[in-house]
Amino acid sequence: MFTGLRIAAPYAIGTAVVGELISSNRGLGYSIQAAATDFNPAGIFVGVLALALLVGGLNAALGLLERRLLAWRPSDDTVERAQAAF
Repeated sequence: MFTGLRIAAPYAIGTAVVGELISSNRGLGYSIQAAATDFNPAGIFVGVLALALLVGGLNAALGLLERRLLAWRPSDDTVERAQAAF
């Protein structure tokens, strides 16, 4: 379930930003579009950087939540060592 959330979250944010790019008068997508219309490359890069940080932060938060809630599950290192022993 958490893997699905970690995969779907960037797509959901990207879709929201594209929707803002197309038909909105506020939001991150609108800010990027307004900067592009004004030929403001610094504004475009700031918007894209903010988007990347938002997606990265959400992915990290979901990873921490997954580790916290699924603490009972063995880590990948433990599984690999157990398989290598056989």
